[in-house]
Amino acid sequence: MSSPDAPVRSFETHPDRDLPNWAFPLLLAFVALVWLTLRALPEPTGATASPDGTDEVIAGTADLVPLGRNSSGYEELRNRVDGSVLIRIPAGPFVMGAEEEEAFQNEAPLRQVHLDQYLIGKTPVTNEQFERFCQSVQSMPSRKSLDWAARSGPRAPAVHLTWQEAYNYCRWAGLRLPTETEWEKAARGPQARRYPWGDTLDPDRAWHEGNSQGRPREVGVLKQGASPFGCLDMAGNVWEWCLGWEESPPDASGQEGPGRKPRRVARGGAWDSGLWSLRTSLRLPVDPRVPHASLGFRVALTPPGQASGSPPPGVRR
Repeated sequence: MSSPDAPVRSFETHPDRDLPNWAFPLLLAFVALVWLTLRALPEPTGATASPDGTDEVIAGTADLVPLGRNSSGYEELRNRVDGSVLIRIPAGPFVMGAEEEEAFQNEAPLRQVHLDQYLIGKTPVTNEQFERFCQSVQSMPSRKSLDWAARSGPRAPAVHLTWQEAYNYCRWAGLRLPTETEWEKAARGPQARRYPWGDTLDPDRAWHEGNSQGRPREVGVLKQGASPFGCLDMAGNVWEWCLGWEESPPDASGQEGPGRKPRRVARGGAWDSGLWSLRTSLRLPVDPRVPHASLGFRVALTPPGQASGSPPPGVRR
């Protein structure tokens, strides 16, 4: 312990001690460097997201290998990073939404939408794919996600994942989540089908509570449930996270209650849902922070810098 007579140290500047001549320019250079660094940082993804997620759609960096055309006549490509097979959906219009008596209000109105070309996963992302992601980024999935993976098998959809976990997987793979518009076009085609296979309900073409035996099922098995483009499991098996938000914003008053928190939207129905969930226009608003055993996802991709008649960068002939 110092004596009472010991000098007391002070952080005040001594009036007789001026900064050296080189210090002020160095300080200015440091401030400029910090400003430039902060200026270059990207805005948080989804901070001001549009309802359909168009401001979150980015060109991916996937390493794609062509596989030829599927039985529906559309090109398929494999992503080397995660093994996903993607189907090229051509540019053009399609009819979106519903105005039927059984449709919910958030499905209306029935309207025509034009989309540029894009790629979308042929099936939902599987447990074995998500495990590869976790090993690559040294991350551990939740205990419930692991339990469902063990119960359903490596080729079943990965479930019990938050929206952010699905989003992170897509970024790792050089891909992204599909927008709702992209998802619906891939599911129903240009003809506005009520179900991926047509306008008539056929319970044997999808996994639902009546035939799933209480768990997600292996992807790609029910080929009779394919969409017009050859996408599988777009009705039943798992609800699938999409980009964007539900149209209705949180209540300006800030009060808690139904519909007062921002929600993402999942599509497609699930293994634990009834036949009502299989329609292609059905929208399920979900809190993005809440995982569930019936919630999974599939990937999508914007072909980066694609010129007419040529493959997008990253595609190997």
